[in-house]
Amino acid sequence: MFWKPDADAPVLRQKDTGTNESETTNFIYNAHKNCSLSAQRQKLPIFNYRNNFLYSVESSSVTVVVGETGSGKSTQIPQYLSEANWASNGMMIAVTEPRRNATITLASRVADEMGCHLGSEVGYQIRFENAVSESTKIMYCTDGSLLREIMADPLLTKYAVIVVDEVHERNINTDLLIALLRKIIKQRSDLKIVLTSATTDAEKLKKFFCSRVQGDSASKITCSILSVEGRNFPVQINFAVSPVPDYLKASIDLSISLHENRPQGDILVFLTSQDEVLSAVKDCREEVRKLVKPKQNVKVLPFYGSLPTEEQIKVFDTTQTGQKTRRIIFCTNIAESSVTIPRIIYIIDCGFSRYKTFNANSGLEIVIKSQISRASAVQRAGRAGRLGHGEAFRLYTESSFEKMLMETPPDITRSNLADVVLKLKAIGISNIVKFNFLTPPPSKHLCKTLEVLHALNAIDDKADLTAIGFVLVEFPIDPMLTVCLLESDKYGCSEEILTIVAMLQVNNVFTKSQRSGKTVKQMKFKFAAKEGDMITYLNIFRFFVENNKSRSVCKEHLLNYDVLCKADNILKRLKSFYKRYGKELSSTDDDATIRKCLLSGLFVNAAYYHHTGVYKTFRDHFNLSIHPSSVLVSERPKYVIFNEVLGSSQNYMKDITVIESEWLLEVASHYYVNKFETS
Repeated sequence: MFWKPDADAPVLRQKDTGTNESETTNFIYNAHKNCSLSAQRQKLPIFNYRNNFLYSVESSSVTVVVGETGSGKSTQIPQYLSEANWASNGMMIAVTEPRRNATITLASRVADEMGCHLGSEVGYQIRFENAVSESTKIMYCTDGSLLREIMADPLLTKYAVIVVDEVHERNINTDLLIALLRKIIKQRSDLKIVLTSATTDAEKLKKFFCSRVQGDSASKITCSILSVEGRNFPVQINFAVSPVPDYLKASIDLSISLHENRPQGDILVFLTSQDEVLSAVKDCREEVRKLVKPKQNVKVLPFYGSLPTEEQIKVFDTTQTGQKTRRIIFCTNIAESSVTIPRIIYIIDCGFSRYKTFNANSGLEIVIKSQISRASAVQRAGRAGRLGHGEAFRLYTESSFEKMLMETPPDITRSNLADVVLKLKAIGISNIVKFNFLTPPPSKHLCKTLEVLHALNAIDDKADLTAIGFVLVEFPIDPMLTVCLLESDKYGCSEEILTIVAMLQVNNVFTKSQRSGKTVKQMKFKFAAKEGDMITYLNIFRFFVENNKSRSVCKEHLLNYDVLCKADNILKRLKSFYKRYGKELSSTDDDATIRKCLLSGLFVNAAYYHHTGVYKTFRDHFNLSIHPSSVLVSERPKYVIFNEVLGSSQNYMKDITVIESEWLLEVASHYYVNKFETS
């Protein structure tokens, strides 16, 4: 049972909430877009702290800036540094972001504010793409891009200031970058580091940089903290009276109730995945049609990362609906922080999100649905306090909230560490166990990672990088997929493997947003291959190219045009990486050869069908099922490999390909000797 607006309310706690940032889209809401760029800059809260910030940078090695979302940290701090001549004498200011889209969007915005072309004074660098020139003073880049630079230039000698943005997200690359910057700054006293965050433990960062550990030099690092006040309004928090059995249905019912009983203002509903969002949008629209003489019009919209651009625009462009139309927006945690959607007054929080977690026993990284932290709950509620007093409705009890973790665990404590190990080894850090992380990863995860890297021939018996290991570091994709690429030369199918790997870098190739009688299942059947999902991806991309990359053809077949264009761009970059190692492009029509080549890198992710009706991994007998979205969902192939595992009520394999049993010992006998088992 939920507290209804017209009913007697349970005891509620009223709080002022903070905000945070997360996930990816190309849009940034600008409340002052009608003002000049100069006036817009001066209206930002951080403008009042400009001199304080520059003094802190001048007098301290490390400056931690804590300010709410929208205070101007990401766009103004680099400009203040540039105006203070920190980017003189050929030096640059690097600004790192956890996400690709945010990197490009922020660079474009700052270029506009500085009155220059993107790629001149302001540039960006991301995986597979960069826009940087000799005149660049401010370079936005992803954390991963700067980490790759450290491998070539360990002291980052061309940078005067490194700004690490969105530290609170505790991205695995962010944690690794912070740990390495701590080592670099001890060797470069002239380097300045700025860490910015919406909500983070600033004292913990200060302690990390300023404390001494075994092997440190005597020099002390100075660190200062600057707090920037934002402009959020109070948000009233409403908890569920009792546990909610079905948060998806409850979120729809509550949305309709708020629409009928609450004053004007848009509603933002947090769910966990694209599938949940689309299901809720469909059901909510049906409920809206049942309303008799509603007080105002209502428009129900979806919002998630891979939503086509024209659909995302509808969420940000309020002129399409007008002030008299209430919007109910169902979203993933893409809107939890960095994205500010206009006109939001009411928040409905389901209390869950999806996270990747590494299982040290199976060696699999599984995407699971998990309860959010208190910090995330506060961030979500804060979305309602951007324009005025708001209300947040949490679909969980107050006692459940009190039992939540204070903060979301850092990625490094629950992720596959292969990329971390390879990068540290390439930089020259051999003893990873004693390396000083902001939060140390579990030793069990590290041991399993070393085992897999040894099987991939990336490290030798002494855990030192092999020649293949150094190549894996340079390729900006998963090490197992990189091995597939390197082996494709031997199998004569590099064109096909490059295409498949490029398609695996993007999500949601099909779109469900088209209003037609066609279904994704029907369209997918047209491209489906009996060999599995990866060959199906190959068919889809070939169709895309054969039809001259037509947007209209994609729309007709429910294909996501933007996603396929992104895959095409990644493919071009991967080909340039591939050719850099002197390898020639080759092609084959033999699906068996392509599948065997995929197995050469993904042999760790091999499973067999067990007589109990589930799939089991060969080495650890971990139970798995075929994901409902797979083209093989109605089939039961005996042996398969997969690229990803998604956890819910079961652990589902995604991106599945059929293999033959004899290939395992032929391709990966070193890993499966004495372990091969059939049912």
